Amino acid sequence: MFWDGRADTLQQQASGPLYDPAEMASTPEIALHRLENARYIQRLKALGGPATDASRDLLLSEALFALARYQIEDPSFHAYDSKFDAWLEGKARFTPEESAGYRLFNDPTKGNCAACHLDRPLPGNLPPLFTDRQYEALGAPRNQALMGPYDTGHFDLGLCEVMPGGVETSSAYCGVFATPTLRNVAERKVFFHNGVFHDLHQVLDFYVLRDIHPERFYSRDTHGHLQVPDDIPPQYRSNLDRTDAPMDRKSNDLPALTPQERSQIIQFLKTLTDGWSPTRP
Repeated sequence: MFWDGRADTLQQQASGPLYDPAEMASTPEIALHRLENARYIQRLKALGGPATDASRDLLLSEALFALARYQIEDPSFHAYDSKFDAWLEGKARFTPEESAGYRLFNDPTKGNCAACHLDRPLPGNLPPLFTDRQYEALGAPRNQALMGPYDTGHFDLGLCEVMPGGVETSSAYCGVFATPTLRNVAERKVFFHNGVFHDLHQVLDFYVLRDIHPERFYSRDTHGHLQVPDDIPPQYRSNLDRTDAPMDRKSNDLPALTPQERSQIIQFLKTLTDGWSPTRP
């Protein structure tokens, strides 16, 4: 979990933003103080058992575990009531644009999105998650507002930095980040691990034009040289996915998707937004 896979459980993930100085900026001591003065403290201790009276560390652990269970058990985290879900159940029809976008989403020579964002029902006929829970090196452009220009030498290398042995033994995983679910993707305001894009049109353009028009996405160093990509050091750039459509193009090739086809995929992606009803477009 997290974009770089540094958490193995939801319980571990919960402590990330809680203690991060750039997010909630709490500490275990602050969290415990709030827990011990919360109205629900006795209910939490009843769930954790008598040992929580003797161990404050256990009390905090039980609180994080309860938070993780809430994310798993509360239906609002996995409503699965989008138009796509209704379509799967035969209760809705796609518009011509949505249908075209869905075909492009699955076409391995066009959008090829379903290769990583799996759209088939899971065993037991459970709704698809629209992720394979794997990791990819896509070469998202540098977010200079977060990392500064290329020449600062600061890079977020992703998975390789959290693997045993770090960069020295796991260089093949540098620049690799988690494949997110596409459910409710049309409601998001930032995209990729560094939030560099802010709408789906920018995202689709990047996928299709990354290697055809790299100057649209990547920055130059102080010598004026275009860095492709500009958020991965040169020694790790061979990790980039350059074989799967639509990112299998070279500078003089035609893009895998036309602007109209990209817009059609976006229309399909909008069907993944929860809360759909026949009266809501």
